[in-house]
Amino acid sequence: MSILLVLVAHDGRTLQLDVQGQTRVDAVQQALVSVTGISVPDQIVMCHGARLDPAKPLAAYNLPVADPSAAEDQPVFLYHKVYLRPGAAPPLSEPLPMMEVTVPGLPSVGLRHPLQSAHSPLIRALPDYEAQFQQQQGEARAYWEASRERLNK
Repeated sequence: MSILLVLVAHDGRTLQLDVQGQTRVDAVQQALVSVTGISVPDQIVMCHGARLDPAKPLAAYNLPVADPSAAEDQPVFLYHKVYLRPGAAPPLSEPLPMMEVTVPGLPSVGLRHPLQSAHSPLIRALPDYEAQFQQQQGEARAYWEASRERLNK
């Protein structure tokens, strides 16, 4: 068996199907019905800019790719006709659970920064700007790590 990578256009999902070159496109479409819930008449299945003919085998389109890492180079796109009609409502967005992020606080330093005794108010503000930048950088890092953790689940 080889991997066929299917990208669902309206919701961004990526599906992997185990198929063979002699598998017909209509069999793939039937499998996609069970996975996506999109009926065959509402499906548009494309690869390399061409619509796949349901009566032809995947081998007619040089699919599937034997090497799983090369499957990304020949994805099949699945479009839902409902969302391609003029005036169609956009697809419902997938609800995501709230992300818990722990933002570390900056350690307080009891020492006075040397620039705080400068004559210019612009120079005196630099230590405060640096502290704000470090706080924002810590928040960004915390959100980045929480996002990576969510994606790895």
